[in-house]
Amino acid sequence: MECRSPLFEPSSANPGGETLMGKRYLFILALWGMLAVSCGPPPAENTPIIRLKGSDTMVQLARMWAQAYMIRTPRVSVYVEGGGSSTGIKALLEGTTDIAMTSRLIIPGEASKLARKFKSLGISYLVAKDAISFYVHPANPVKNFSLDQIRDIFNGRIDNWAALGGDSAKITVVLRPPTSGTYWYLKNHILKPYDYGGDVIFLPTTQEVVNY
Repeated sequence: MECRSPLFEPSSANPGGETLMGKRYLFILALWGMLAVSCGPPPAENTPIIRLKGSDTMVQLARMWAQAYMIRTPRVSVYVEGGGSSTGIKALLEGTTDIAMTSRLIIPGEASKLARKFKSLGISYLVAKDAISFYVHPANPVKNFSLDQIRDIFNGRIDNWAALGGDSAKITVVLRPPTSGTYWYLKNHILKPYDYGGDVIFLPTTQEVVNY
């Protein structure tokens, strides 16, 4: 299955924006065997509840699963919530969710905590692939970037469009926070061995990034 989230699709907030694509993988992690997810109205008394939390990239996909599952299994109510990959795994460890959605692999520290708490790493399933896009304003004359230039923009070494052949204007970089798989994918696969620059603006939700 392949999907693309609202963050990576052209939107009305940025029509015609230029993009540079990179693939990554989306996972669900459960400590039990039930994989279907859904959302719906408040459950009736004694109705089984499944809670799913994590990657904002996966929320829309999970809601589609939700609709299909609720039709087939109306006796079960399942709640889908975003917040970021790290947030989902943290909720799994704290016992406030049943399934964690992540847009990255589990890191060793998380795996150790899961093993200590539950005596198991649970079950992890690859459910989709998506793509990361880097958008610029459609009026921006700069239309193409190399990965080295992307790296230097995000680590702060390039902070003016003039360095890329554009107008002399400050580059504003907007990104999801460290709870997001997007943050870690860029850090580990594009920025490495560098870190993010001090002027990067981190916003809590995908929609806020798109609409900034």
